[in-house]
Amino acid sequence: MKKAQIPLGNWTVGIIIALVGFAILAYLMLSGILPKSFTSILGQLKGPSL
Repeated sequence: MKKAQIPLGNWTVGIIIALVGFAILAYLMLSGILPKSFTSILGQLKGPSL
């Protein structure tokens, strides 16, 4: 069993994960879910000053 057939296998996996994560973030931002949850999380972190 070979360890890695592609020399840059780790880079490929990292790029794929980054692209998937970015796509999910973009979808959440477009659907309006992220801004609400993000502002609420920031409000919980910073308190009533925000």
